[in-house]
Amino acid sequence: MTDFTNKSTLNKMRKDIEAALRNIEGTYGCKFDLGNIGYNADGSGFKTKLVCDRLNSEGNVETQFAKDFVDNYWSMVHGLPTDILNKEINGITVIGFKSRARKNSILFEQNGKQFVSNPSYIKLKMGISEGCKQFFQSVG
Repeated sequence: MTDFTNKSTLNKMRKDIEAALRNIEGTYGCKFDLGNIGYNADGSGFKTKLVCDRLNSEGNVETQFAKDFVDNYWSMVHGLPTDILNKEINGITVIGFKSRARKNSILFEQNGKQFVSNPSYIKLKMGISEGCKQFFQSVG
């Protein structure tokens, strides 16, 4: 009988579960993220959170925020071109657009953490200004 309160047993199970999920990812074109594993107090079982995200044609996770950034005309209204999505520029990676947010509508990553900001801050940090054509030529 398996003891689910043993941390090393749960770590081995996690590796086995993740290996099995990698096979499924290739078949269905998605990416699984296995959350923290917590065990029941009596050792009878464990629980975890499993998140499945669809991948786009480039192999990146296709979130609704990223789709909104590309499809939504508001990114162009704010002066942010859609080709900066998922590109790291000056330590910032724009990962999406929150269409329902009034002020802080741009979703970005910095140092592995996610933040939201207004478009002016993103333009300042990324060096984007009106009429700065050389910047976009160097990025592309």
